[in-house]
Amino acid sequence: MPKIQAHKLKRKLLDEFKDFEDVDGVIQCKFCHVKMDRLKKSDFVQHSKTKKHRNNVQSINEEIPNMNDGDREDIGIEQEMGTSPQKQFNEKLCRALLSADIPLNKLSSIEFRNFLEEISGKDMPDQSTLRKYYVQNVYKSKISKLRKKVAGKKLWVSIDETTDVEQRFVACFVLGILGEEDERDKCYLGNMALLDAVNHSTIAAFFNESLLQLWPDQILYHNILVVTTDAAPYMLKAMRGLNVLYPKMIHITCIAHGLHRVAEMIRYNYSEVNRLISAAKTVFVKAPLRVQKFRDSYPEVPLPPLPVITRWGTWLQAAVYHSTHLEKVSEVVLSFNANDAQCIAESQELVNNVELKYSLSFISSKFSIIPSTIEKLETRGLDLKTAINLMEQVETNLKKMYDQQYYKKLQAVMKKNKGFLVMKEINSLLSGKLKEAESEYVKQLSSSDISAFRYAPLVSCDAERVFSAYKNVLADNRRRFLFDNLKQTMIIKCNNF
Repeated sequence: MPKIQAHKLKRKLLDEFKDFEDVDGVIQCKFCHVKMDRLKKSDFVQHSKTKKHRNNVQSINEEIPNMNDGDREDIGIEQEMGTSPQKQFNEKLCRALLSADIPLNKLSSIEFRNFLEEISGKDMPDQSTLRKYYVQNVYKSKISKLRKKVAGKKLWVSIDETTDVEQRFVACFVLGILGEEDERDKCYLGNMALLDAVNHSTIAAFFNESLLQLWPDQILYHNILVVTTDAAPYMLKAMRGLNVLYPKMIHITCIAHGLHRVAEMIRYNYSEVNRLISAAKTVFVKAPLRVQKFRDSYPEVPLPPLPVITRWGTWLQAAVYHSTHLEKVSEVVLSFNANDAQCIAESQELVNNVELKYSLSFISSKFSIIPSTIEKLETRGLDLKTAINLMEQVETNLKKMYDQQYYKKLQAVMKKNKGFLVMKEINSLLSGKLKEAESEYVKQLSSSDISAFRYAPLVSCDAERVFSAYKNVLADNRRRFLFDNLKQTMIIKCNNF
């Protein structure tokens, strides 16, 4: 049969038999999860008349008569899973393995299978069985539960993108519920997608598509109150455009990113300190004999840190370490042979630099508040008042310095973050410092909207955590993942209800 005729026939059968759907090119029953191998009308009629199918449909119609088609589909799947103890066990096993980031192919291990069978008393399914028949069902169940959880709720959203090891542009959509005490430290992965290009239009389209997946009947435009992103120009442009559709949305650029930009300015201004940190890091990386020498000399002192400049605050933490332990690090480094490696010769030259000692002392005394503040801001469930107070403490410390360039840098960064200024006004209202709203935006908010901001996030750390988990899942030995399967795995892994 020609391909175009098969496509038309498939569409005709789906229009006639509403109990069936197309899943990745294969037609299956919504209620029984039975796949139709042939495009024969008689097969569809025959399955629709089976007792199993009629019982599943009748059970759902009787128990939940007002449920929409999407929820009927999910419950039909759950009923199919529950028709036998073995199927129910397989579904739970699949959910547990994916949530714990255990590859399904681990079931091929004889010792692992025997252990699971011994403690469960069940036969272990093959990995292909779970992958073909259960992963998608667990994913649909997670999405169904997420839809029920966010139904009618006011939400905060964090959106970000990255380039993975396959050089693909991957965007993630993280959300949380505002205004509920028990949801303050929880977040959920709502969607992941591949982007053809990274610009304001693809980000805006991904944003809307993600919300349509959460609210398939109708997007609740007035229920999106906070969106956190980085300060990339395309993100700013995308959020400005989306403000037309989401009138109550406050866009905040991550304040931890802002502090990191100040830290980068410090690193640039203290090039000799940067050279020392880099050289000391190289001296002890993959050098077990040098590491052992350091541990034997000072067992109570931790090894020199391994900062990564893209990780917020790690360079300043390394500078504070070297300020505290410079004499001990110098003694160990000077005991090495300078001819063994270029990094040793460079380190020995730098530790004898008197000005370097004073620079480290200055950085430790004046800027150690920045990495500690970033670490506190990364805490989940941090209330709005505490987050703003932490930022004000950093501003106060930098303002007291003789050299005002760092304070001006922070002021310039925060001045561009208009959403943060609005959040400060809302915090003043919640704290009783302000009796009446000043900005036009806050005036349009209802009292319930304002009270929901109590635990609103000011950072995009949750999206960054998703990408960390994503890179762990997409390990070097797991590159054959299709992105649709990878997306389902990530949503199962990141969403625990």
